[in-house]
Amino acid sequence: MKAGGNEYYYVHDHLYSPAALTDTSGVVIERYEYDAYGNCYVLEPNFADDPGKSDYNNPYFFQGKRLDLLDAGGLELMSWPYRNYSPYLGRWLQAEKLGMIPNDHSINSFSPRYQHAAGMNYYEYVSSNPVIGEDLYGLVTAERCQELYARRVSSILGSFNRCLSSCPGPISVGAEVGLCVIACARAGAYAPACIVGCVGGSTIIISSCHIMCARLSNRDLENARRARDFCFCLARGCSLSECLECVGISVGPAGR
Repeated sequence: MKAGGNEYYYVHDHLYSPAALTDTSGVVIERYEYDAYGNCYVLEPNFADDPGKSDYNNPYFFQGKRLDLLDAGGLELMSWPYRNYSPYLGRWLQAEKLGMIPNDHSINSFSPRYQHAAGMNYYEYVSSNPVIGEDLYGLVTAERCQELYARRVSSILGSFNRCLSSCPGPISVGAEVGLCVIACARAGAYAPACIVGCVGGSTIIISSCHIMCARLSNRDLENARRARDFCFCLARGCSLSECLECVGISVGPAGR
């Protein structure tokens, strides 16, 4: 940060909130502490109270966001890319932009089964867990994204096992085992289970069934991974277009 012709540097905590301000030699010149929802308390380098705001005109506080003072300093407002936040209220000032958290089937798609999965309160900040929760865009937390991903993977594995159990019973055709194993090599993470079916003396029809189950599961897993990576990309502060490109979704010119 540059102020008054001088350069200063931030030391941040696990939420990227500035915890201290240093000069160019690394000496702490000001410290910051926060309550759970981001109200900042400015301290002297020796941790003594420093009434008021920053002596060095530092504008960045909770989660590294700019703190704007309105109404002669009586109203504190912080801005995220998609919503405004009040550290005094500990909540967003606009409703969830997506209307509901995207379900875990694919990127930004909605299903009645997963509506309101994160709760009914569209103004709640990081699921009421601000001590560790991050939401750099004001859309969805990385923690929530990981939770949805884990749930989706569990569902996919269950579907895969049900798919395998529906395959025909074994009929020994040993000559097809080699071809079956080669075909299973294309089944990705589920190749071992597919190969077990081959070595067990399954017919090529049974092996094809195993391969079909594996490919369907791999497709669903890939979609789940893309949704997870998209969320994590946003959480790292990348732009929407960068994150879409990261997961292989091209964005054409406007109007197309």
